Order: sequence, then C-alpha cells, then structure tokens
Amino acid sequence: MELVKPLIWSPEADLDLEEILDYLEKKWTLSVAQDFINSLFNTLDWISFNPDSFMQINKSDNIRKYVLSEHYTLYFEVFDKHIDLLRIFDNRQNPNKLGL
Repeated sequence: MELVKPLIWSPEADLDLEEILDYLEKKWTLSVAQDFINSLFNTLDWISFNPDSFMQINKSDNIRKYVLSEHYTLYFEVFDKHIDLLRIFDNRQNPNKLGL
C-alpha cells in the first residue's frame, strides 16, 4: 500500500483559494463557502492518497487535474515524495490564464 504523499500549496493556489472564498462569501453565503472548503479538502485528501488515479494532462511534467465542480478544476503535479497543488482554477476564466 502506498503512503500518503504530503500536499504542498503553490502561492498561486493560495491566491486562487482566497479569491474563490471572497467571491463565495460576497455573492452567496458563508455556508456556501464552507461547503466549498469541505469539498475541496475531502478531494485533497483523496488526491494525497491516490494521486495517480487522476487524469494526466502533461506526461512530461506529470501534471494531473480533477474537476471539482462545473466552476473549478484542481491542477497538481505528482513527485516521488510529495504533490504540488498548482492551481484551483476558475473554469469561467480564459484558459490562457492557467499558466501551466
């Protein structure tokens, strides 16, 4: 059985989360923001247990993605000893902003 790999947040992923929560709290409710957080962290736990089960988008860099909802997609890179969370991307943005 494979060990859980630590997940390291990039500065971009931190900023993405901050912007998403700000938007959800202003346009929706604190409850909606909390539901998003719960879903996100449950998914991140799943990723840390079995990162290779997710769709690989870039074979040379081992970048993978997971569609968290119709609005948000997680992008992460898998290494031998850890996982880098690269982005929590808002799918309504121009894909050129992704920067991967």
